[in-house]
Amino acid sequence: MTSKLMIRQILLALLANLTSLGVSSLTLFLIPRWLSVSQYNYFQLYLFYAAYLPYLHLGLADGIYLRYGGYSFAQLDHRRLAGQFWFLGGLCLTLSLGLVILTHDLLFQYLALALLLTVPKIWISYLLQTTGKIDAYTRLTLTEKLSYAFSVLLLGLGGGLNVTRLIGLDLISRLAGLLYAGYLARTILFSRPPSWSVLRIELKENWLDGSKLMLATISGALMIGLVRWGIEKEWDLYTFGQVSLGLSMANLLTVLIQAMSMVLFPVLKRLRPEKLAIWYPLLRNALMFAIVFLLVIYYPLEQFIAFWLPQYQDSLVYLALLFPLCLFESKMSLLINTYLKALRQEKVILRANLYSLAFSFLLGLYALLIVHHLTLAVLNIVIVYAFRCLYCEYQLQKSIPFVYWKDWILELGLVSLFILSNLTLNRLFALSLYLCALIIYLLCKKQDYLQSWQLYRKEYRHALH
Repeated sequence: MTSKLMIRQILLALLANLTSLGVSSLTLFLIPRWLSVSQYNYFQLYLFYAAYLPYLHLGLADGIYLRYGGYSFAQLDHRRLAGQFWFLGGLCLTLSLGLVILTHDLLFQYLALALLLTVPKIWISYLLQTTGKIDAYTRLTLTEKLSYAFSVLLLGLGGGLNVTRLIGLDLISRLAGLLYAGYLARTILFSRPPSWSVLRIELKENWLDGSKLMLATISGALMIGLVRWGIEKEWDLYTFGQVSLGLSMANLLTVLIQAMSMVLFPVLKRLRPEKLAIWYPLLRNALMFAIVFLLVIYYPLEQFIAFWLPQYQDSLVYLALLFPLCLFESKMSLLINTYLKALRQEKVILRANLYSLAFSFLLGLYALLIVHHLTLAVLNIVIVYAFRCLYCEYQLQKSIPFVYWKDWILELGLVSLFILSNLTLNRLFALSLYLCALIIYLLCKKQDYLQSWQLYRKEYRHALH
């Protein structure tokens, strides 16, 4: 991949994720203005459960992502992929019908339909990403997200928005995304599937390769999910909505950072192991430089929320606790996970997420049931994410030798200072203190940044050709 093509794909990925960011901002800042607090909290509950639907591809999408990373679209076996898609579609239809039959809860009726519309589209989007068709993936994202945003704006500005219509618009946008995804992958979907004996072998290989990554992803999502579920059960839907709003706002920055991961994975798959080791410190230093400065966005964001959504003042307390999540989650999703996948070390990701899930369960059990302390329960999320990030980077050292204990001390120090100062001090003093800490951080990292810049000038043309 040439440097020019890589830059183009990064820009396209950034456009897709900026669109997602815009729609997320719409959900966060406008929908709470148009819905009552109880209706918005119900919508948050729907989104909470819907977030787990993509994992029901049972590892087949992950298997394709791992096995075919670095391939071009034309190099794929269209017949085998067609068989997998229709097998997955039939499985989703069966699960959806089962959910409709077994439950009479309206929320789960919505989720059954969302399942049928979401999983096949996710499978196609993985296929587009792993083959480097970022332009097609961008168009797919724009189709789904913009159709949702425009319809919500139209109803919201017209005064006709309620939670039932909002969920309906979400389902319609998912349908639009699925139809367009099918159009983009039409040469595969309408190929003649192979015999069952051939398809069974292909399904088994993809499942074996992808199941570990799927389980890792699910366990990673449950690290937060268990705490949120416990808050909803131990407190009430109102508290769940307040925490969910703070968590969603904390994840806004992560959406931007993740834009590059879909481009980075195919590139890393093509690099030799020695080049992977050379590029890691450069990428890490660049990412952390951006993230520690982006944390400053918290201060104007908090003031805006207090003005724009006064009925959600309680969420600001949780936002101060959760905002540093973007540091750990961005480093995991963009850098560490991408490297581990490129090195085919899905077992490390799985172990890290399972250990973190167990850690989250124990801390959550203590915070929710023993001491019944909401702030501690929310802080548990940040602690567990930091633990997972540290563990994975430690394991990555075995394949790519590096020493980052100094960086971890600095990063954990910044995060601790950020949380403690915002919980105990007024905002102006907390901001001043964090800016002073940033100056110290830059002085400590000055030599590392200079070395990274020299490395970039020396290596990037050779690594990208």
